[in-house]
Amino acid sequence: MSTPDVAPPPERFNFAAHLLALNTGHPERVAFVDDRSGLTYGELDERVRRMAAALRGAGLRREERVLLMMVDGNDWPVAFLGAMYAGVVPVAVNTLLTADD
Repeated sequence: MSTPDVAPPPERFNFAAHLLALNTGHPERVAFVDDRSGLTYGELDERVRRMAAALRGAGLRREERVLLMMVDGNDWPVAFLGAMYAGVVPVAVNTLLTADD
């Protein structure tokens, strides 16, 4: 059995940029829903880019880590994807953890 020819992965792949690019033609589609509201792909794109710019503006550089300690909601994927878009490594922390955890 032969191995099919598969293109090698790109040297650098940005999942957040890829996700936004896949949905460029569908800005009205709902991307996330929380208890209070929905977030369309168009809104997600704008907010992710703003978050990435804010992280870069705060001096974070590629592959540095940023701690995300947030409650669940639409702001969470924005922060997570914004960090990824900026090339920063998001580190998620559950807000329900206790000191003993």
